[in-house]
Amino acid sequence: MVTDPAQVLAHAYAAARHDPDTAALLGYRPNSAFTLQAAAALLCALHDIDDLTDMGIRAARHTTRTTAATQHREPVVLELTQAPELDR
Repeated sequence: MVTDPAQVLAHAYAAARHDPDTAALLGYRPNSAFTLQAAAALLCALHDIDDLTDMGIRAARHTTRTTAATQHREPVVLELTQAPELDR
């Protein structure tokens, strides 16, 4: 779960400059903008959970993902996430 999109994107651009090969594997090109999903994927590939939390990415406890597509439409992804309980 992304809690701070601007911070995640900023960290992803920095990570792409430092590790362009991994960024390219995830579909990033230097002349294109990161999607939030690609930015989060890059950071998850390069960092541990504590670093990710500091960057504005929080781990979800349970995630269910379903993808559907037809010949005439782009794939649609439906995702149900149950976030960990927050300590109070």
